[in-house]
Amino acid sequence: MKNKTAQNNADVDMTPMLDIVFILLIFFIVTTSFVKPMAIEIQRPFDKPTINKQTKSATFNIDEHNAVYFSGRLINLRTSVQ
Repeated sequence: MKNKTAQNNADVDMTPMLDIVFILLIFFIVTTSFVKPMAIEIQRPFDKPTINKQTKSATFNIDEHNAVYFSGRLINLRTSVQ
């Protein structure tokens, strides 16, 4: 009867397995080569884009005879308004 109780109480000791796991972990940490990663320098754009557009301006001029000029051309107000 003692043989049956001894077989049912079979325990597995996990301590040696944990020792091996820690030894392997230390081995891989020590033997890894730490390489500095290669980086590419990126030139980021400015906050506001600088676009060189030609600006067009509309100028209206009225002379002393009440003649209206648009960008240097005389406008006849009687024929243009209908």
